[in-house]
Amino acid sequence: MNAGSLDARVVDGVALRRSVADLTFEGVELLAARWTDVGEAFLARWWERRIGVDEDFVRRSSRVYRLRDRVFDDEDRRELRALFDHHARGRLLCATRVHGFPASADAINERLIARLRGSALLPRGGRRAPELLPGAPILVQRNDYARQLYNGDQGLVARIDRDGTGPQPMALFARGESFDAFPLDAAGDLSAAFAMTVHKAQGSEFDHVALVLPEADVPWLTRELVYTAITRARRSVIIVSSEDLLARAVSRSIARYSGVADRLSVR
Repeated sequence: MNAGSLDARVVDGVALRRSVADLTFEGVELLAARWTDVGEAFLARWWERRIGVDEDFVRRSSRVYRLRDRVFDDEDRRELRALFDHHARGRLLCATRVHGFPASADAINERLIARLRGSALLPRGGRRAPELLPGAPILVQRNDYARQLYNGDQGLVARIDRDGTGPQPMALFARGESFDAFPLDAAGDLSAAFAMTVHKAQGSEFDHVALVLPEADVPWLTRELVYTAITRARRSVIIVSSEDLLARAVSRSIARYSGVADRLSVR
């Protein structure tokens, strides 16, 4: 892949699948299809195999955690840690975040949030983030120095009773062995993170990754993006893309232009 072509070694190492039903969710698989043709079926299987597979997921998402003097008791810490670990096992990665692309992280997150809403009677989040439900993984999109939350930090939403004020959905972030909790309306620029961009995933690792490529070719679809995505995975990778689009992405490298060479040549 780094050489810029899908040669025999790459092809031999990837299991080609023509339908969602053929996926095994093991090893390296290429689901050779357009996202609009397979997206709903794929997300249903991803939910079943990577999110809803844990029978305690809905229970942990729905329950109330008690925060007293900024400290959770031992049982609540264990349950919250299990919820964090659950989301760390698998992640959908996309080439783009914004709406307008059916395969964007925002569009996919909307569909998975709807599945989370349907899995239990879960209250919505705060006024600024109605799409963030308890149990959803979240991502900080902009630095918030006052709260020491930084672009790319990952957390989750949980129902928290803080000092007896009653349960409300709050943004929770791991801090070593403890957690910091913030009201959703005061936690800055957050987004759901069942799916995230490859750029935001740099530095993270997950047991299982699915890379969803857009249907149309875009300039930032490069071998570096594909390589970064698949190396986030420890155990399995699914690439959802047409074969020709994946080949074009692998053949294209990032083009950087600083102007330094031109300036030196003038001298």
